[in-house]
Amino acid sequence: RSAGEIVIAGQLQHHCVGRDSYLQSHNNGHSFIFLMRKRGAEEKPYVTIECDKKGILQWYCAHDKKTNDKETLAAIAEFESKIKGNVAPREKVAV
Repeated sequence: RSAGEIVIAGQLQHHCVGRDSYLQSHNNGHSFIFLMRKRGAEEKPYVTIECDKKGILQWYCAHDKKTNDKETLAAIAEFESKIKGNVAPREKVAV
């Protein structure tokens, strides 16, 4: 929804997504930051995903950790298949 939301996600998840370089890249349209949330906990970021028009550049859960949760990994893969070549800033994609 906003750059402020990205900064807060970085603070809550204890990783670097809220830093100026990520925000500048996002604001310039070079990459896009998406916050994946779990159903029932929509106000709490779960996975932060950085993409460009070719697909996912990187994704992390809290503390720069990856998850082995099969449902989450499947949702990330589905998300990437939906956005390849079709990324639009601030667009919501349900996964």
